[in-house]
Amino acid sequence: MHLTARLALNVGGLIHAGGGGGQPGVENERGGGGGGGSGGMVGLEASTIAFANAVLAANGGGGGSGSNSSIDTVNPGENGAPSLAAALGGVAPMEAGDGGNGGNGGNGDGSVGGLGERGGGGGGAAVGFVVYYQAVPTGSVVSSPAAIQVP
Repeated sequence: MHLTARLALNVGGLIHAGGGGGQPGVENERGGGGGGGSGGMVGLEASTIAFANAVLAANGGGGGSGSNSSIDTVNPGENGAPSLAAALGGVAPMEAGDGGNGGNGGNGDGSVGGLGERGGGGGGAAVGFVVYYQAVPTGSVVSSPAAIQVP
């Protein structure tokens, strides 16, 4: 998502471009979980960029859990969080692999999904980008990942 203004951008809320959580393996099929979706991009371009308690987030989604050969519950990964927290991978049933956590501003790349005697967990996805063009922003903002300044 790229927001452009000729003069000024004033942001006082949440801008979220997180990736989706991965789907779990099919129950009773020993299937592997799906990988999470990668975080998107938040681009802000203006002569003046001002924040007021803003949150900019482009975190990756968590991977889905693997499945075993019984009807035990399987779990999807969480969607990329609109905060500094990493999305959690899905928790797997016995003998299957947990999904990997999604990437965020702290770890960048997502975690590898767990190995399972049955289905393995899906990998967590990488974090996206937050980019400021032209202006050096002012005010209060939390950004995950840390923003890149482009002159």
